[in-house]
Amino acid sequence: MSNPSRILAAAVCLLGALAIALFFWAPGKTPATRESLGVAPAGAGTSVASPLAPVVRGNSTISGEVQLVGQPPAMQPLKLGADPICASESSYDEQVIAPGGRLSNVFVRIADAPPEPPPGTAVVVDQAHCIFRPRLQGAVRGQVIQIRNGDRTLHNTHGYAGGSTLFNYAQPASSQALERQLPSSSGVVKLKCDVHPWMTAFVFVTDNPYYAVTGADGRFSIHGVPAGTYRLEAWHERFGVKARKISVGGDGTVRVDFSYSPEDRG
Repeated sequence: MSNPSRILAAAVCLLGALAIALFFWAPGKTPATRESLGVAPAGAGTSVASPLAPVVRGNSTISGEVQLVGQPPAMQPLKLGADPICASESSYDEQVIAPGGRLSNVFVRIADAPPEPPPGTAVVVDQAHCIFRPRLQGAVRGQVIQIRNGDRTLHNTHGYAGGSTLFNYAQPASSQALERQLPSSSGVVKLKCDVHPWMTAFVFVTDNPYYAVTGADGRFSIHGVPAGTYRLEAWHERFGVKARKISVGGDGTVRVDFSYSPEDRG
């Protein structure tokens, strides 16, 4: 390299070094750091979502009754003869059960209580005498569902969220229980058996454990409710949703009743 080229290269290097020094050490400036440049410290991972708020339990109870006002629709006997194992049983459609006007299998929940993590236990659905048991139950979003086959025949459990399939598995007699995680959002999961089309059940997935299902007497109770104002919802597979705005104090029992008409539809 010629002497002029060497001199030019040295000058460029000197100017570059001077510019870097001025950037880091100019009056009023502090040295650049990873934090000042917006760079995460070495070894730091990506940010994660904030954890759910701590669980708060109260001392109040919400209880009440769900009535069907009017003549309930007649439930027809199920046609079980297609499977000889099922044909030995006798059963009726359980879509509407309302002895004395008290409506069973209604899911009642606090719709707007703070979300909570799912419990470590699974919700269990059994297939007994070619019927899903229970017909209706609740779960917290993300909870595990366990489906058992207690019959001496093949079942094929098909779970739906709206029109989308969540799972679809054959369960031969004496097979192991099927376990799957329920959706991470609230809504109704419908269970069907692709072998026995009359078999139907529902799991209502919600954000929190403040729910109950009405029994044969149409009654429900939700315990451990914190004080506050809430939207209380009732859901029935045929008659749809009813809702009430309620206020709950620090303790005691709040009475809330719902009523449906046979003409209501979900």
